[in-house]
Amino acid sequence: MKNFGSNDVTAVTRQFLVAAEHFFHEGYNYFQSKNFKKALYYFNKAIATVPNDGTLYYYQGCTYAALYNYQEALESYAQAMKRGYNNDMVHNSRGLMYIKLDNPLEAVMCYSKAIEMNKDCISAYLNRGTALIKLINGNELLAIEEFDKALAINPNYTDALYNKGLALHALGKIQEAIEYYHLAIISNPDDAISNSEIYCNLGVTLDTLGNQKEALDAFNYALYLNPNDIFASMNKATILDEQQEASDIFNQAPYLRSDDIIEPTNKDNVEADIKYKREVSFNDYCVIMQMPKIDYDNKLLNYPSLFAESSKYFGLCKAIDLSQQLPLTIRTEILDLQDSELLLAGLISLDN
Repeated sequence: MKNFGSNDVTAVTRQFLVAAEHFFHEGYNYFQSKNFKKALYYFNKAIATVPNDGTLYYYQGCTYAALYNYQEALESYAQAMKRGYNNDMVHNSRGLMYIKLDNPLEAVMCYSKAIEMNKDCISAYLNRGTALIKLINGNELLAIEEFDKALAINPNYTDALYNKGLALHALGKIQEAIEYYHLAIISNPDDAISNSEIYCNLGVTLDTLGNQKEALDAFNYALYLNPNDIFASMNKATILDEQQEASDIFNQAPYLRSDDIIEPTNKDNVEADIKYKREVSFNDYCVIMQMPKIDYDNKLLNYPSLFAESSKYFGLCKAIDLSQQLPLTIRTEILDLQDSELLLAGLISLDN
């Protein structure tokens, strides 16, 4: 918890510090209880009392994020860094906001900065992996490398195991995907809501193999763990050929969103428990599969295989950044020839 006290301040200054500490603790307690409007009120009062403390701006940013005000959250994080709160946590949080704002390239840069500042920032590896998939279609192999880095820090990291399973499924490595779903479930057996989501994807994967009976068992168990799981209900209805029921479930689904914070059905009730986000949403894999293919202004990004050599030489983030500096004529030639070596040569010339 925050401590604003110091031994070498005047009596008046100490009064301000004591007041700010009180406001901070009030805000923190409301934040922990998911009452984000009240939390923001007290964090704002703390900032008004002690305007140069970066930690206060960081918590203000986290609260804006919980209220779905992502641009305001980014502005708060920028103020936090300006005032000395510049660490892996703030860069990781900035990355999450850029994902919400559909800017995966900036998100990848933020996660990379977090890792640069703390090589053991395990969630940054996970987040960078998921962002890479959103950045370039078909980027699952690079994402898996990130998930493996997270698993090297903690082999039982549930989210990394689960997301690696999703990526393996997308690559058509079905049996390996099933293995990682099982590992994810075993790693955290007491989390019913998370495991319901994993069982849903296990069911989808088994159905892909034509194992409808086992898939149905997976969907039934997902519903046992979380009776409100719409995705499990819809897939179960589809397998049982109850097409109208499946359509009704799909149409009744509230906000089909993923990631860390999901808007509740009643958008005014922003204090709803975070677990609600899993109860009303499709899982990440389903959302990714439904996303339209992104058409980037930098057309090179639509052909991830072109970056195979450049990413080995520069790293993916720098390769993408440099590619945006290439003249349009050069980019057009690279696209026409589908020449990864020509792209690498162009990037090297820019870097010299």
